[in-house]
Amino acid sequence: MEQQLNTNQALDLFILGGGINGAGVARDASGRGASVMLCEKDDLAEGTSSRTTKFIHGGLRYLEQFEFSLVRKSLIEREVILNIAPHVSFPLRLIFINNNKIRNPLLIRTGLFVYDHLGGRRSMPSTDRVNLASSPEGLEVKERYSSGYGYWDVWTDDARMVVLNAKDARRNGAVIRTRTEFIGAEPHEDHWVVSIRDRTTGTLERIRARILFDATGPWLKSNSGKFTGLDRPGDLKLVQGSHIILRKWWRGSHAYVLQHADRRIVFVVPYLDDLAVVGTTERHLEGPIEEASILPSEQDYLLDILNSHFKRQFGPADVVSSYSGVRPLFGRDDRKGLSRVTRDYHLDMTMVNGKLPIVSAYGGKLTTYRVLAEDVLDLLGPHLPNAGTPWTAGKPLPGGDVPQGDFNGWYGEFARNYGFLDEPLLRHLGTTYGTEALDVLDGVRDKSDLGRCFGGHFHEREAYWLAEHEMAKFADDFLFRRTKHGLFLSSEERDDFEIWLNSNSL
Repeated sequence: MEQQLNTNQALDLFILGGGINGAGVARDASGRGASVMLCEKDDLAEGTSSRTTKFIHGGLRYLEQFEFSLVRKSLIEREVILNIAPHVSFPLRLIFINNNKIRNPLLIRTGLFVYDHLGGRRSMPSTDRVNLASSPEGLEVKERYSSGYGYWDVWTDDARMVVLNAKDARRNGAVIRTRTEFIGAEPHEDHWVVSIRDRTTGTLERIRARILFDATGPWLKSNSGKFTGLDRPGDLKLVQGSHIILRKWWRGSHAYVLQHADRRIVFVVPYLDDLAVVGTTERHLEGPIEEASILPSEQDYLLDILNSHFKRQFGPADVVSSYSGVRPLFGRDDRKGLSRVTRDYHLDMTMVNGKLPIVSAYGGKLTTYRVLAEDVLDLLGPHLPNAGTPWTAGKPLPGGDVPQGDFNGWYGEFARNYGFLDEPLLRHLGTTYGTEALDVLDGVRDKSDLGRCFGGHFHEREAYWLAEHEMAKFADDFLFRRTKHGLFLSSEERDDFEIWLNSNSL
């Protein structure tokens, strides 16, 4: 149950932003015994954190920019995430297609050798050469591409990573408020007074907190004026990245890495069994952050690179869906292009009135969220003298506590015990909730116990679970962030679910 606020005592930490960085810091800090409240104006992961390429990766292309520290940090985190979230992450083989006109294959092989050894690889396989002319991975690739390399990173469900971190924070006593707008913060003698407004009810509240952490990402600039006495650096670039989703057209569970003539890397990643995510583009944001959406030129860019590499040719009619995210990049010089701006994070701590801390997180990526959280807590150490030591690397996220970390072994037993349910439904439940799928199905003895089916594999039983245990409130929370059911329901089925949701007041 969510902690009740003690209005007579200031919180240790107030967090703005319910993306991966905010949720990660909330989990870490609350687990160390700090009193924490997180405030998100929309839903968890509704912004940038659910609009990634779905990777926990070292960042192979960052080696070209000599960001060895970032790559090493990221490579180490791949295996940490696999250990703490084996139900929502798994090793993914990527086929890097050689193109001598863009990059020398020897340079690529050297980079992959460094990639294999820089992060102390333990469980991830090593790189191998791939003959595209004779291997199954090359069946759908145009004949002019005859060779490549197979290397490994980690696929993850980005939105669920956010939800699981926030859920664990709440278990640790943190207060998680979604659909709650940050109005402003004023410094007082020994604490901040934070004003917030519930966007559903309109209720205004004033919260006392000793420390503020701003994890609003792209909204850092627009939020600056809401903090009395805060002067922020102005080196934040807002970059739109767009992805398209198509029907998967190749056999196998591997992904592809394509090189564009502009030297950008584009990923083609299997998604939810029969779909594929292709991305990302990169351009300066134009217009409001909330209205970011793919431009026709971005879609054409991605389709063109697909058509230059694969035998099958694609057009706009093949695009099932698309999404666009706005990434906040921190850097002073982008004269060589946005791809040269660092993807590492930058933490800025300002002491307002000489004694009230506010920490702002600039940049960063999904892969390094947990390390960012540890760095934030290290930075705040003098202001949280009773906080414990780092702990998140060794504690599974909710649902990730499978015996010996063997998800496949656990899933096999789970599927046998619920053999009266369809395998695709069991696979969805297992890879979404992990061991908590047992709680979702508690008392289920027959498929009819799941209640009404809204379409696909989505039933009433799961909807009630999401509302009670995962803070889902509105239809899209259920359909696109806690799960991906919305991609498999018709517009009529989605509308019917929203009507059911509103009538049941979950």
